Amino acid sequence: MPNYADATIIGHVGRDPESRETQSGTIVSFSLATSRKRSGKETTTWWRVTLFGKPALIALQYLHKGDAVGVRGEPYMDAWTGSDGAEKQSLSADARLNVVM
Repeated sequence: MPNYADATIIGHVGRDPESRETQSGTIVSFSLATSRKRSGKETTTWWRVTLFGKPALIALQYLHKGDAVGVRGEPYMDAWTGSDGAEKQSLSADARLNVVM
């Protein structure tokens, strides 16, 4: 049986989108903050969002730090080694763009 995860994430852009060109086209990434309040305490979760193709170009043109936006796509845990040599993880999503303003 195939496995697939799909998530809708609505939050605020944490930094202006950045683009890079590959052989298959433009890739745009940005951080997205979601907040949750529970028992008077607010917790922020940061997501790294990656867009491809036309949605990537739209995000690059219209999204800026602080804008509210919704994305839908496949979430996953991304692991890497930081500059201090420590293993780190972040939540990431390869997404499609849904603008929420």
